[in-house]
Amino acid sequence: MTFKRGKSGNPQGRPKGIISRRGQLSKLLEPHAEALINKAVELAKAGDINALRLCLERLIPKPREEAISLEMPDEAVDKPSVLLAFSTQVINAVTAGEITPDQAQKLFSVINIQGEVIALADLEGRLKALETFYKERTKK
Repeated sequence: MTFKRGKSGNPQGRPKGIISRRGQLSKLLEPHAEALINKAVELAKAGDINALRLCLERLIPKPREEAISLEMPDEAVDKPSVLLAFSTQVINAVTAGEITPDQAQKLFSVINIQGEVIALADLEGRLKALETFYKERTKK
């Protein structure tokens, strides 16, 4: 089922101005925020491991993913052979412990998408060549 442009898929959805459940709870806690924070810190100092974890998670957020640094081949990445060389480099980096398997999986996802783009560009070129050939042939 496709939706018409400019029409909501759920016209009877949440009315404007309605605050989410999270927003409602946040508003209820807002006047007590300072006291709650002080109590959490007090509990953490007293040895409550959960309060300590909560405080530390707020002070030191989870680290974001680091950028992956690999040397790209000198040629433009618009040929399958270059993608193959880069794929080999990714595998070598995993086996050498330079990047994690999860990072390699993300890189392979990018490589795969680039491969699909190359294939589509190749198909487009072939189609144009066939169309030109057909037009020239039908003119005669």
